[in-house]
Amino acid sequence: MSRSSVLWKLWVIAKQAYLELYRERIFYNVILVGLFLTFVGYLSSLLVFGHQDRVMMNLGTTVMSITVLVLSSTLGAKLLREEIEGRHIYLPLTRPLSRTLYFWARLSGVGAFLLTNVVLFILLLQFLLQLAGGPWKSTVFQWGLLTWIESLLLLVFTTLLSFFLRPGMNLLCTLAFVFFAHNHGVIDQMEAKGGKNPILSVLKNITFDGGQFLLDTRIYYEASLTSSELFQRVLYGLLWFGVLATVARLTFTKRNL
Repeated sequence: MSRSSVLWKLWVIAKQAYLELYRERIFYNVILVGLFLTFVGYLSSLLVFGHQDRVMMNLGTTVMSITVLVLSSTLGAKLLREEIEGRHIYLPLTRPLSRTLYFWARLSGVGAFLLTNVVLFILLLQFLLQLAGGPWKSTVFQWGLLTWIESLLLLVFTTLLSFFLRPGMNLLCTLAFVFFAHNHGVIDQMEAKGGKNPILSVLKNITFDGGQFLLDTRIYYEASLTSSELFQRVLYGLLWFGVLATVARLTFTKRNL
């Protein structure tokens, strides 16, 4: 199979996965709720005396982060599971198409959809910041990049769980995963006070450090990351993405459909 043929198939499947998501009303609902809450945050910032743009940026990025992460978790839970259960996956796999290529193509299409939403939220937030009297802020773009990377991590994690768990259990496990990922600092404090706990140590080691993707205090105080800090965080996220995506791909390719 030539390289051009592989890239063409990757493009076609990724494009189809991307376009399919626009037919799902539930995702429109999630996005609209995020946009509405962001606008409410803008109205709330007007009630604050001074630093209205900071308050708007802090509230807006928080709401949008939650929206994008909920969206990615929902998408991952059904990325391949529905096709397997509905037996729709057999048609593309009967052609000269490897499972690995199909996995990466579907993942690329959904990842592009998440990126589109992040860009939409960034533009909306920058527009509202202009209304609140603030300038364009580079911190918002850094937040968008790190939020998108974290959404990719949750996407591949929920995709991996979808091979073994029903959507309800998948959601509960994902919530637990995110909880421990964003509480590495709390775990460190608990271990410093009461000694190492084997269970907490394991949970810390099998989850990424969610604090690497948070810019809450930097958002409010307008303290952008330096180029080296941003590079380190992006690299950290991509390494975790590579590990989780590889495990999910191997599980999919070895799975008996």
